[in-house]
Amino acid sequence: MPAESRTERFDVHVAGDGPVGCALALALQGSGLSIALSGDMAAGTAAAQQRAGAAVRPIALSYASRLILERLGTWSGLRSTPIEDIHVSEAGAFGQTRISRQDLAVPALGYVSAYDDIAPAIAAALDRSRTVCLPRGARPTATLTVHAEGVPAGDAVYKDYAQEAVVALVHADTPARGVAYERFTRQGPLALLPHARGYGLVWSHRRGTADTLLQAADAEFLAQLQSAFGNRAGRFVAVAERAAFPMALRYSACRARAGEISIGNAAQTLHPVAGQGLNLGLRDAWELAQRLRAATGREAIGSAAFADEYARARRLDARATIRMTDLLASLYVRDDPLSALLRRGAMTVFDLLPPARRLLARRMVYGASAWP
Repeated sequence: MPAESRTERFDVHVAGDGPVGCALALALQGSGLSIALSGDMAAGTAAAQQRAGAAVRPIALSYASRLILERLGTWSGLRSTPIEDIHVSEAGAFGQTRISRQDLAVPALGYVSAYDDIAPAIAAALDRSRTVCLPRGARPTATLTVHAEGVPAGDAVYKDYAQEAVVALVHADTPARGVAYERFTRQGPLALLPHARGYGLVWSHRRGTADTLLQAADAEFLAQLQSAFGNRAGRFVAVAERAAFPMALRYSACRARAGEISIGNAAQTLHPVAGQGLNLGLRDAWELAQRLRAATGREAIGSAAFADEYARARRLDARATIRMTDLLASLYVRDDPLSALLRRGAMTVFDLLPPARRLLARRMVYGASAWP
């Protein structure tokens, strides 16, 4: 259906064609609702091509996200590397814990993919005769507009962590073997995610220091990484695709009202310390799609009652994930003795008490949702 159909009235307009927006549009196909999806990729614009040429940004999808993508029929087409174990430690301190897929009896705790591969993999499954694709910024008439792009605006709560995340692809002399590392350093949290035969690096730094790392020669960058991380993954021998972005917490105090609902980053943008942002967004999309499919009557989906019911259904999962991520991000950037004691003690408890470790693993994989 051509883009000129934008003057048509739709039941649902999904503004944003990232992974969360595309997942919602795909989950609604066959629902009987008329759907419009707007964004650069949906419209095939030059901006989408430029984005495809950007630095690779590794991201962890939880096992729950895999289940969602399997139900959407898109998982098999997505390149990914499984995470079987997560090793958590702090540089120069006692206390560590290791979370394993056996803790939850799942094939993997999560999977690492390139962020910009995920939305195209989902979009490839869209039936373009059922979903009208419009350019970014299009505002067609719709009973319900779902905001799935950008960051929370208007009444959003904002917290600046005064940090930047340095992302890169790194290789060690020992191939990655399904282990993800979360290492808390003096600079900030450092995550190594198994990605193909190497690792996707997400390294938090205090604002102003990331530029130095981006401009450093490869040998100097690798030396600093080795010093901060240690030798658990072997000796780092290569780095590519370096980039940096600021980190902050933003979440909307009102994610839903009559005729408008925000999901994914448009509802909450999180610190990447626990890798929960996209996973929470996919759960947002799945829950909303199920409620839209179950709604009685097209006009009902634009009502305040529908918006309130959706907001209540997502409140526990969203709040729990936001608080967990913020606690981790805040606790591990503080240098005071009490914070140090709390984080080291927590790791020891999780390591020694399997029930506590399983609870942590379940929250990381499924959030506070009741499924699978």
